[in-house]
Amino acid sequence: MFTVTELARLLGVQPDTVRHYTSYGLLFPRVNALNGYRFYSESDAVDLLNTRAFRSLDIPLEEVKRFGSASVGEQAAWLDGRRDQLRAEIAMLESKLERLEEVRQYTRQAADCRGQVVEIQRDPIHSLYTMGAGKAHTAQKRLVGDWVSRLPYTHISVKLPLEELNDPDRTEPYSVELGIGVVEKYAAKLGLSLAPPVESIPGGLHLAVYLRTENLLSLTPQDLRPLLLYARERGFRFLNNTSGRLLAVECSGGRKIFCFMLRVRVALSRP
Repeated sequence: MFTVTELARLLGVQPDTVRHYTSYGLLFPRVNALNGYRFYSESDAVDLLNTRAFRSLDIPLEEVKRFGSASVGEQAAWLDGRRDQLRAEIAMLESKLERLEEVRQYTRQAADCRGQVVEIQRDPIHSLYTMGAGKAHTAQKRLVGDWVSRLPYTHISVKLPLEELNDPDRTEPYSVELGIGVVEKYAAKLGLSLAPPVESIPGGLHLAVYLRTENLLSLTPQDLRPLLLYARERGFRFLNNTSGRLLAVECSGGRKIFCFMLRVRVALSRP
């Protein structure tokens, strides 16, 4: 027979573990009626180790306790279910790792946000805007909670309206809107509804410009000068609103800097 301390030392656990399992009804020591001391048998030692084995698989103590009155077949069936649950969790973690790699690449790009412009082919992009441009965004706000709950598969999106982008004489700030965006593959993966008020931009050739600003809601044509010049010099016309994304936020010299990318679908202007 073993005391609490002796059993704990014998099995390499803390005495509080022995006490906890005892209070939970997993161990059944003999109690000395004179002094209340508890004494544990070899059978208790086996039960404790068996409990530890199940706990190492994250099986709740309540389920471990039920195993004590369950058949081997019932225990195996429960473990089958736990196996399926773990496989689902692993699949989700692998998916999150894939997304983390994408976000990591975007964050690395943020270090080079100096007005460079690139031509890229993009799949459709879908956005739900809830802030800016003096709009109420009432319908969008009813959906945004669901979209935010899907982070990291959704992202922070930045919209500039097409008609303002195509105005060559514009000098005042754009009517910027902010919200949540998602690319086509994640929209399908998450089963998101893409009906209005969701705004969708078709896939195809896009221009992407990488910029930095202290105020995302106050972008001007001067800020977008690299993009506007690139499009004009190469004969591109803008086809849709932008569908940009925030890449990173950093603090420099006590100032908050937003590093972001603006994407806009384009086509060559007709002669």
